[in-house]
Amino acid sequence: MKNQNDTQFLHPELKKQRQLVQEIQSREDAYNIVIADAFLRGMKDLGYKSTARAIDELIDNSIQAGASNIRICFGFGDSKTKSEHPSEIIILDNGHGMDPEMIRYCLNWGGTHRANDRSGFGRYGYGLKSAAVSFGNRVQVYSKPEDGVWSTTYLDIDELLEDFKKDSSKAISIPQSKEVKLPTHIEELFSKLPNNKKSGTIVVISKIDRDRLTKKKHETLRQFLLEEIGITYRHLLGNVKIQVEATEVLPLDPLFIMPGALHNKIENYSTAQARPEHEFIFTRKTIGGDQVKGKIKIRYSFMDHDFYPDGGRGDSNPRATIRKKYNGIVICRAKRQLDVVIPPVDSGWKDFSFSTNARHFGVEVDFEPTLDEEFNVSTSKQGVSVSDVMWAKLHEEGVYAELKAMLKLWNEETKKRSIEKDDGPGKKESEQIMEKAAPLLDSTTPVPVEVIKEAQTNLQKKIEEEASQRRIDVKQVEQIVYEETKSNPFKIQHENLRGAAFYEPEQYGSQIVVTVNKNHRFYTMLYGEATKDVRTGLELFMFVMAKAELGSAGEVRLFYEAQRNVWSAHLNSVLGQMELRHSLRGIENETSG
Repeated sequence: MKNQNDTQFLHPELKKQRQLVQEIQSREDAYNIVIADAFLRGMKDLGYKSTARAIDELIDNSIQAGASNIRICFGFGDSKTKSEHPSEIIILDNGHGMDPEMIRYCLNWGGTHRANDRSGFGRYGYGLKSAAVSFGNRVQVYSKPEDGVWSTTYLDIDELLEDFKKDSSKAISIPQSKEVKLPTHIEELFSKLPNNKKSGTIVVISKIDRDRLTKKKHETLRQFLLEEIGITYRHLLGNVKIQVEATEVLPLDPLFIMPGALHNKIENYSTAQARPEHEFIFTRKTIGGDQVKGKIKIRYSFMDHDFYPDGGRGDSNPRATIRKKYNGIVICRAKRQLDVVIPPVDSGWKDFSFSTNARHFGVEVDFEPTLDEEFNVSTSKQGVSVSDVMWAKLHEEGVYAELKAMLKLWNEETKKRSIEKDDGPGKKESEQIMEKAAPLLDSTTPVPVEVIKEAQTNLQKKIEEEASQRRIDVKQVEQIVYEETKSNPFKIQHENLRGAAFYEPEQYGSQIVVTVNKNHRFYTMLYGEATKDVRTGLELFMFVMAKAELGSAGEVRLFYEAQRNVWSAHLNSVLGQMELRHSLRGIENETSG
């Protein structure tokens, strides 16, 4: 065994613990708990949002202790078969461990060597005790540094209240830590912990109040913890392995853009689109006038109309359920998630509402612990209250502008979809009109042979492509395509055609198809904004132009194609100028308002 006085190879955290123990050993009240039964009962009601949020406090401690592996297990008492309801919740880690005196001290409220520490998660020394007693009346801690032995002590609310009843004048303190051999079932669990470094800490929470568990049954609680812990520690799971029983916790990103995270990809549905990230340094002044700097990193994501299975209806849909819960600005501290917040209406964000549609816009703000005062982090690290100064800074750094940009993108997509929805089943009105008017439009000049050959070649290519996509014989597809082109001689469709004209004409046999380009301003600013009647008129215009172009050959065809591309480029430019004028007008109105 290594000499405890030899500090040369000690973990820095363990060294700080031992310095603290030396300081407090001379104090008579070093191990005293506040003597008040109301305090003890009040600590049980500190207000953790869920069992997972309470267990997060213990995970925080393990990560700060340098653990590379953390495991959450359940005990079921003396029963030989697993009960539906766990009688113990056990958190094990392979961190640097604690000396006996520190184990005892850490079970006092406020007992920590990390007071006001800004390098990690803990600052107050409330987490372990408050979290444990929020759903159990007894917490026992076993710990061992690499150069020491297993020691343990405990905090039992029932015993403390009973002692208080007997003698309210007597100071109540945590029992002395003692050397111990791990109980068989605890030793077995620790031996299975990956990368066991012969040091670590084990927290056993028992006398569980079932009514205080978010999920009362073993399996539902296990699944709940896997998801919630995966969300809270998603940015840290590359450095630490967390398990719930034998199942590894996987990252779950509520913005759905983290590579490899759960639910990022669902077959037949779209993926979230990562928007450009943004970082900046914020400087705050302390009460003493000093300047403290901290980095803030912001991530964004956009989820289109095809992102949610079944349109996002129902709580059985994992993506919809998560986005409903995290509809707002997600706040992380040192990459560990804390809360989701909504900007106050009087902070310059008043005309942006986190409504149902806003579930399609993801925003995450991650700040360094040096900026705690600007986010007013709660003692339990599960809530924040962003300062007015920080809201103003986030607005200035473009968070509001990005939300508005995503809302605009959403509205544009909605308009595009409404066009297709308005048309309904069957033929569009413009297609019906063209079908009736076709005889009047036919030229007395014979159609050039090369035009007929081109139309037939296009039709044959279409048949072969459809046969390949459906993986069936060409002959089977041929009849279907022939009938479709014959019964629909004119057809309008919409596609994203980057860099193309505002419409593209094509002929398949006797069928003329006009594809309206969704990526052109003609679509987003005119066609998409038009009433159904005006849209029909625009479609008729394109059909007439397409018929003239497709019925020509040689130099005349080349002229039509060239002019269509020139008109499209010019139209895109002038509509861009119109868009800019409208945008500037909106800024002027907002400023004057």
